Amino acid sequence: MGLAGGAVPDLVAGVSNSEKEGGMLPPATATSANTAPLEFIDTSFENASPIWYDSGPGGVINVHLLYDHERSSPNRAAGHFHFLLQARPGSALTLEFRNLDNVWNGQPGSVAKELKAAVISSDGRNWESVP
Repeated sequence: MGLAGGAVPDLVAGVSNSEKEGGMLPPATATSANTAPLEFIDTSFENASPIWYDSGPGGVINVHLLYDHERSSPNRAAGHFHFLLQARPGSALTLEFRNLDNVWNGQPGSVAKELKAAVISSDGRNWESVP
């Protein structure tokens, strides 16, 4: 998913298929922290997704969703993403989501086909759908 155009430092992305809470994770390692468009991905708020992230080839930000595991079961799911992107004003970011391979009743499945919409906001109040 690419985010371009008039992006601002506090860009919120979110899609929710289930309720989860996350914690704050350290910033991604970049070759030069001063020149990287992404400054930080914040997950320290209510209903934020537990994730970790890193930089890939060509500046792609790999967002790794953490699975929610069911006790005493092989079931696991990553059912939504919700986090706050902090980036340089006007920067274009490309996000690639990882760990979309869920397991339910021993059967593999992917949440990728269920994530049909993503929305972004530069102010947390006005939202815009992105492809």
